[in-house]
Amino acid sequence: MKKHLCCYFALLCLVVLLVACEPYTFAPPTQVHITDGDYVEQAVIAVDAAGRSHIAGVVNDRVVYYRTKLGMPSVRLTMTMTGSGLNWRQYNPDIAVTDNGTASVVWVEQRGSTEKYACYQAIPLIPMPGGYNTGCVRLDSTFFSVGNVMVVARENKVYALYDAIDSSDRIGSL
Repeated sequence: MKKHLCCYFALLCLVVLLVACEPYTFAPPTQVHITDGDYVEQAVIAVDAAGRSHIAGVVNDRVVYYRTKLGMPSVRLTMTMTGSGLNWRQYNPDIAVTDNGTASVVWVEQRGSTEKYACYQAIPLIPMPGGYNTGCVRLDSTFFSVGNVMVVARENKVYALYDAIDSSDRIGSL
């Protein structure tokens, strides 16, 4: 009886030791905040090969970016605009991440009028000297957008899909 009890106790200790050495495979729920008290809307997420979550959303009419692994933020950014006021807003974000960990965020930007721009920004794992760029880089410098943007990444290539209004105010071919 003592031999069986000893074997059972040794097996139990081995199981406890192995479970304690297992790396975390989940994280407790964490609220995504750029600043305390804000509320992220229109959230989209992409996960890279290393398990980092890349999240984009909208807070107070501005697109935000949040990078985390197991809930703790490593990067928090708010996309900038050249002005503010009535009809100055960013919305409809989408995000994709390449194999090297660079996140590509696309969104629609409205700058005080009814004209809309399809924008993007690439956010690398390590910032460039001077920090991360957070301004709009237009997907199309010739045409305005109606407001539909999407992005997908395969390996280290990024593809964006957006609509454009041609000179006769019609939506151009995708």
